[in-house]
Amino acid sequence: MSRLIGIVLLSLVPALARCQDTIALTFEPSLQEYDLLMKELGIAGSEHQRKLLRLSPEERLAARHRSPYRTFEPRFLILAKEQGNIQGGFLALKWLVDHADPGPSFDQALEILGERYIDHAEMPQICRMLPNRLSPGIEDFLVKVGETHRQPGVRGLAYYCAAEYLSRLYSITTQRLFDEKAWLANAEQRFSQDAIVWFQKLELAPLRDRFDTICRVLHSRYQNTLEATSSRTFGELAAGLEFAFEPVGKQPPPCSGNDSRGKVVDLDALRGRVVVVMFSANWCGPCKVRYGQLRELKREHADRAFEVVTVMADKERSTVQSAIESGDITWPAIWDGQDGPIATAWQTKIYPTIYVIDSNGVIAARDLTEDALDQKVSELLGVDWKQKSLLEKRSRIRELSLRNQKLQSEDLPEFLQGYTELRSLDLSDNPIGDDAITHLLHLTHLVELNLQHTDVSDHGLEMLQPLQSLKLVKLYAGPGSKTTSNGRRNLKKLLPGVTVSFVTH
Repeated sequence: MSRLIGIVLLSLVPALARCQDTIALTFEPSLQEYDLLMKELGIAGSEHQRKLLRLSPEERLAARHRSPYRTFEPRFLILAKEQGNIQGGFLALKWLVDHADPGPSFDQALEILGERYIDHAEMPQICRMLPNRLSPGIEDFLVKVGETHRQPGVRGLAYYCAAEYLSRLYSITTQRLFDEKAWLANAEQRFSQDAIVWFQKLELAPLRDRFDTICRVLHSRYQNTLEATSSRTFGELAAGLEFAFEPVGKQPPPCSGNDSRGKVVDLDALRGRVVVVMFSANWCGPCKVRYGQLRELKREHADRAFEVVTVMADKERSTVQSAIESGDITWPAIWDGQDGPIATAWQTKIYPTIYVIDSNGVIAARDLTEDALDQKVSELLGVDWKQKSLLEKRSRIRELSLRNQKLQSEDLPEFLQGYTELRSLDLSDNPIGDDAITHLLHLTHLVELNLQHTDVSDHGLEMLQPLQSLKLVKLYAGPGSKTTSNGRRNLKKLLPGVTVSFVTH
């Protein structure tokens, strides 16, 4: 019997060899072409970075949209079309989903994925990537996966990602309609012109209707289906999205936890008071910028039924305690940790996110600007709101970033007027020179100054001598730098307590 088995196995060797050759011919060339294309992209990317270093800050800003990724998009798409239903083609499509700009190449990649790879093992990963991208074809693709994938869990995931995506489009459209000019200025730095034209055609009502439709599907078909990477069902996740989509007028999710010293802080216990809830973290610069306003609100309404609560996403409890001890935070701070339960329940994905809760425990507003937040809190407390002067508001700010604002030296007096309490100032990536330093000398509390990728020279560094409060100066020391090693050493002599850090790229 064993001899017979051996004869059969020997007879199969040539067939197995032919099969192995076929597999090699099917997969290796496609992977080889993909690997060669990725290698070529890496070389082009490195060369692009070297060219950027030789440009002024203003020129670098203008060159952002000339990334080699854009020129490689058609080549990855051609590779995907030529390779058919094999691994190299899938990897090319996955690269496009991760890197391509909104537009035809991106949407064609989704179309091919839907035709050839709908049941691919990595389809859940593809679905999770898409809510963070923006392109017209994403919604239809996710709905197609939700309708046709073999596994119920992946179908539920696709619908959930479609709801997430629509929620993001709704938020972007709301911001655009609120202040078209400011939105456009920001969008031009981030998106292509084709994408901006598409955004400008979006309307709130149709987005809301499509979002509601997707959520109804999640509740009716996948209410009790567990999402693979969490312990929550798609019904629970959909309820969270529905809250975050339009929270004003709703009761907030639970917000209870321990502060940095272990004391319990519970939002329900503050019923009867107007409460500002801020989701923040010590690694979030824009969050810290808002602390000054919250300290001012606490002082202004100290004798009224008003409170501030911060939910902190810091990895360690100790950094929250440090922010309290430094005086940055003067109100209860719940330590939630990274992706903690409170932030998850409130569907918080952007920091800072600020809510105003009225005395009945209902959300009255979300993400108001400085003036609007002051006004809303005063309105809910029954206080006549008076317009605070710009200088009064600036005086409470301790950290300011003017990075990449195309500022000239002569612009600084206007931009810095009134910031008497600044501790940290970021002027990097602006075409400012030595004459800019004269406009900084009134900042007598300044501790940290970032002058990377500016035109400040050794002479400008010498002009910093009156700012004896400085403890850290950040500089650029790569090709084209106006400062030298001698200038940096001299600065340390002029400011004995200062640390000079620098980058070369």
